Order: sequence, then C-alpha cells, then structure tokens
Amino acid sequence: MPFYIRNEVDIPDNLQDDLKKSLEGVSAVVAKYDPGLHILNDEIDRVRQSEASHEDGDPMKDVLREWFAKVRPQFPNIDVRVTNGSYTVTNYLEESSKNYKSVGEGPRRAKQKIATVRSESPFFKLFLAIKRLVTTGKCGSPMTKETKVVIDGINLVMEPGKMYLILGAPGCGKSTLMKMIAGILPQSKDNVVGGSVSVNGIMRGAKNIIWSNLVAYIDQIDRLHARMTVAETLEFAWRCRSGGTHDKPFFAKDEEAKKAVATADEELFFINKVMEGFGLARVRDTFVGDQQSVRGVSGGEKKRVTVGEMFMLQSPVLCCDEISTGLDGKSSAFLILFKTVAHEPTVCLFGLLAATTHDIVKLIKHGGQMTQTCKIVSLLQPPPGVVALFDEIVLLSEGRIIYCGPADGIIDHFTSLGYSLPERMDIADWLQQLPTPDGAQFLTDKSESAKHLSTMEFKERFDKSELGLKIKQKQDAPCNHYPECVMAGLSKRYHNSPLASLKLLVGRELLLWRRDVPAIRAKIAQDLIMGNVVGTLFWQIDQPQSVMGVLFQVGPANVLPSGAS
Repeated sequence: MPFYIRNEVDIPDNLQDDLKKSLEGVSAVVAKYDPGLHILNDEIDRVRQSEASHEDGDPMKDVLREWFAKVRPQFPNIDVRVTNGSYTVTNYLEESSKNYKSVGEGPRRAKQKIATVRSESPFFKLFLAIKRLVTTGKCGSPMTKETKVVIDGINLVMEPGKMYLILGAPGCGKSTLMKMIAGILPQSKDNVVGGSVSVNGIMRGAKNIIWSNLVAYIDQIDRLHARMTVAETLEFAWRCRSGGTHDKPFFAKDEEAKKAVATADEELFFINKVMEGFGLARVRDTFVGDQQSVRGVSGGEKKRVTVGEMFMLQSPVLCCDEISTGLDGKSSAFLILFKTVAHEPTVCLFGLLAATTHDIVKLIKHGGQMTQTCKIVSLLQPPPGVVALFDEIVLLSEGRIIYCGPADGIIDHFTSLGYSLPERMDIADWLQQLPTPDGAQFLTDKSESAKHLSTMEFKERFDKSELGLKIKQKQDAPCNHYPECVMAGLSKRYHNSPLASLKLLVGRELLLWRRDVPAIRAKIAQDLIMGNVVGTLFWQIDQPQSVMGVLFQVGPANVLPSGAS
C-alpha cells in the first residue's frame, strides 16, 4: 500500500497517477541494481562465495593476515554458554487517591526516593505506620508489588569465530540479554538475575577473574570527550587496556615476533588499522565534539569512534548493542544506486567515503573469524545485505528465544510452521512482526480455522525442533578452556603500573583543561573579580583570623567549579 494511502495523506487526483508511477519506477530500479535488498539467501550465498575465494574486497583482512604471519598467535577458542538465563524486575506501585473513573487511572509506579538517615530510621518508619493506621485504617504498606519477567528460559551456546545477530521488536529483551552476558545488569532483591553465563568454563562471578577482561559491551549512548580528537580517544583507550604494547601471551616469543611487536608499538599499528577500517582515518585529527559547544565529527562518525574505542579492548567476547544508531545501511545502498544511475562524481565520492553499518559489521566479522573470538550484535532493522554477514540469528520475542540457528535456515524454519515471507518485504521486518498479532497476515493458510501462534507456542516449537535439541546437546558437551598463560592476564584489573596510569590520566586532564578555552577565560575573570572584591573589602585589616577566614572561603570557590567542569 502506498505511503500516502496508508497515512491518509490528501493527494490531488491529478498527482496520484504521477506519484504512483514514480514509486513503481523506483522499485524497478532498486530491483535491477540491488536485487539482494530483499533476498536474504542470495546475499548469504554471495558472502560465502566471496569468503571462500578470498575476494571479499576487504584490504584490512590481508593486512591482518600479514601481521598474524609475523607474530604466529595461538588463539584460544572462545566458547560462550548461557544456561536458563532470566531477569526479573519488581516494581512498586502506589494506589491513587482517585476512583479510577478516567482512562489511564490506576496504580502507578512509586517515586524512587533517596535513602537518608531519617527515612531509614526505624522510629520514622514506625511513625509512618501509625500515621497510616490513623488516616486509612490500614497498617500495611500502601504500595503493591508488580513483578515483570524481562527475559526467561534463555539457553545459548555461542561458538568461536562466529558472529551472532540478536533480532527482535523493541522491548523484547535484546539489551537485557547482552547486558546479562556482559555482567552489567543491576542486581538486588528487586532485580534478580537467574541462570548462569560462562566463557570457556569460567563462570560469571568467578573468584580472581575480572569479567570485563572477557566480555566488552558497547552501549547505545556515546560517552566521549568532546575536546579529544579521534586518534587521541582511541590511543588513550588502547594504552589503558594494553599497557602500551601489542604483545599478547599467545604470541610467539622468537626474535622475529618480538621485532614485529616493537615495530607495531612504534607505529601504533592497531590504532591506525582500526581507524582505516572504520573510515575514520580522514578525521583522525578532528575533535569528537558534542551537541552544545564543540563542533566535531558527524553523528555516524561518533558512533564509529565509540565502536572503535571498545575495539581497543580486544576482548574475547564483544557485545554491540544497537551499533546502527546514527548509521544507515540502506542509505549507502541508495547512494550506490544513484551513483550507478546518474553517474554523478560527487555522489560517487560520498558513496566511497561512507562507512555504513555493512562495513562495520563486516570488519567485526573478519576480526572474529581471524582471532576465533565471539561477536554478538543487536540491530533493529538491518537490511538483508547486513543480515547475510551474520553466521547465526537469535530471534527474541517477549524475552523468549523463538529461533536460534543459521541465518540461511530461519526462513525455512518459520515456513515449516505455516508462515510465508511476502514478496519484496524486508526480512528483519517480517521476523519482528511474526510473533505479534500482526503476524497472522503471514499465515500460508488463509482460512478462518488457521491459528496464529503465540510467543510461548513459537518457543515450544523451537525447543522441540532439531536446532533447539542441538543447543541442549552442546550445553552438555565439554567446553573449551584457556591456557595458563592467558588465565594469568584475566585477573588483572589494570594493565599499567600505578605511575603509568597516573601519567595517562594527568596528561589527559591537562590536555582537556588546556583546550577548554572558554572555561579558562571564565575562570580568570572569576578570579580577578573575586580578588578585587575580597581585597577591597578586607583592605588594611591586621587580624589573622579574618585573613584565614577569607582564604578558607575563597579556596572552595576556586577549586570546586574547576573540578565540576
């Protein structure tokens, strides 16, 4: 259905025919120049053929092969397992004083209050209970509990060298699942994390193991310093996490390998190659910037800086949560389309410079394949060209897994359940709509007797399928283990000496302070005004107590604002 009919937009009759012809023309051109935009299996076949023939067009892969040939690493195979994972949240609802006659009235979530000495005092709580008993006649708490199951029954086995795509509608639990694997979910009596997560047999919460050395998590929010350049941001992260060297415990220790590591340390090899791979080399000396005062890189480039910064950690397991935020994989396809149709040199230039979601996912996949690590990425609406890059897909609905298996088998799985993919519909949109009430329109059987499956029924069908049974068999099989040389590094929280860490932090703060020119000018003006006021007010006073009082008052006024900035 055309968008102007679906959205009830009034279009003059004399323009509707022209608009309809234009839409049909665009669809025909897209089908001609980008036939894989809606055909997942064709894209997967093309990706596999290019990887098998080593003609994937990625020069970064050849550079990594040359580097690994010099250091001859013995990468440990990474094995991630989630067994009966769950997350339950308890919310406290307070009763409204109204009679709930209006729409939307009823219990509402209680306001979060900061615990103080007064509020946590038993005498204060007794006073509140007596007051409640006198006013309402009830001695119990006025709040009721509501328990919400965010995710439940999660069983996964993620193998080395593979990249997994977490798909699902908003609110299905994608971020919660990735945070559970990363070990950063809040835990308390009202936030209960169930099940177990292990990496090569190491359980989350194991003694003398720093979990962040095993699993890295890329948040949806960019947390970067606006007045640092792209290269400085990546270099700071790399030096903090690597100790300033490319050497690893599983690298060869002969003279050739040591020479290659020393050369890489001088050239900052890893930082430069990551910038080239993510399309950041041309903006390496540009400020990251923000939306308030500092002009810097674009929003898409800022997201790539965030991903590249977390790449510096070189963690065995990388969880990327909605890395397509600020990027548009489909827009690059249309850039290439317009370049092909119009032969416009300007558009061709932008098409070459744009590092899209497809390029970033491709780089992440190649890194995981060559290092035998595990990459987990969640995306909202990836195009088929991006979906084809993933080895396996994990489809979530209402916190339950309704599919986990190869990307090229997901359509066949739901086809066997009585659903069909409409012609020219995006695969990601189709998968997200299947477990919803709108999924009934995709039933192959259009009769009234046909029944649309619920989320729990989808989960039960998958658990009984061959793929679901295979996951249970893998969970019972022995897991991979780290060698002793690697285990020793997992217990280190800091990879630099205290003096080196102090030098890094002080150097960064001085750099940020020196570049914050407006703050420096404001501070100078503040000091001049404060000095004149205090100097004239206490002129020719000989009492030491007054002088000490002035110094005590002026000191915090000068120190606290600078610390806050």
